[in-house]
Amino acid sequence: HQALLYLSQTLLNISMMIDSQKIYLHSPLLTNQHIIQKLYSEMNYKPKLLYNRLPEVIIEPYNDFTAAHSAIALCLYHTILHS
Repeated sequence: HQALLYLSQTLLNISMMIDSQKIYLHSPLLTNQHIIQKLYSEMNYKPKLLYNRLPEVIIEPYNDFTAAHSAIALCLYHTILHS
C-alpha cells in the first residue's frame, strides 16, 4: 500500500513539472489488475496538492521486449533524427 502511495505522489509531482496530457507506465508490477485499481484510486483519493489538472495515466501491457524497443527508438531519435 505504501509503495502505491509513493508512486501516485511521484506521478502527481511529475505532472506538475512537465506539461503532459498523458503519462505512460510500463512495468511488470502493473500486470495485476488489483494493483492497477489501487494505484488509480490512490491518485484520485484526495488531491495532495493544489494542482488540479492531472494527466491521463495509461498503463501499457508489459512485455520483456517492449522496453528494449523503446530504448532503441530513443537512441535512434537522438543520434540520427535529432542531430
